[in-house]
Amino acid sequence: MRRSTEFESTEALYTLYSRHGAGIRRYLARMVGDADSEDLVQDVFERAQRAVTTLDAEQHAAVWLYRIARNAALDRLRSRMVREREDVVAALRYGAAAGCEQRPDIDLARAQTRACILDLVERLAPSHRAVVLLSELRGLSDRETADSLAVTLGAAKIRLHRARRALRDLMECECRTFRDERNELACEPARPRTFRVVA
Repeated sequence: MRRSTEFESTEALYTLYSRHGAGIRRYLARMVGDADSEDLVQDVFERAQRAVTTLDAEQHAAVWLYRIARNAALDRLRSRMVREREDVVAALRYGAAAGCEQRPDIDLARAQTRACILDLVERLAPSHRAVVLLSELRGLSDRETADSLAVTLGAAKIRLHRARRALRDLMECECRTFRDERNELACEPARPRTFRVVA
């Protein structure tokens, strides 16, 4: 009996891939870029394979798959954000990166600002973090953000507005913002922070 169940789930997965694979790939490319989308398609269908027996009706298959795809893309964006923060911390720890010989003080200030903001974004509520990752850090338009989150354009704009407000509130509590000598926004922690460097 187990063998036939495995066969049925493999058949169901193949059917889902043939029907929705190209659409999932396009959806993921909008969210994370073309370079990562192919890997994520495989991730999505691996996750789907593990859970395909829980799928009830064909009419809900697309919604189910796109939810898996959205979660996989947000996981990838979060991991990217963590890697970027670790790179910034390493640059702070070990000096300015190669190729920054012009103005290391400005580069360092930018790196500190970016690390601070990435840390605060990570502390936002999941729905706010998702919209900020897609819109502000990934650079998607409001329409693309709405499509990626499977919400209406109006809902995406409201979420983005609320997320920006939440981020601004966090920044006001945690950071001292100012304009530097080039009139660019910069920030520094309102209280000293300790950065943990992973070696």
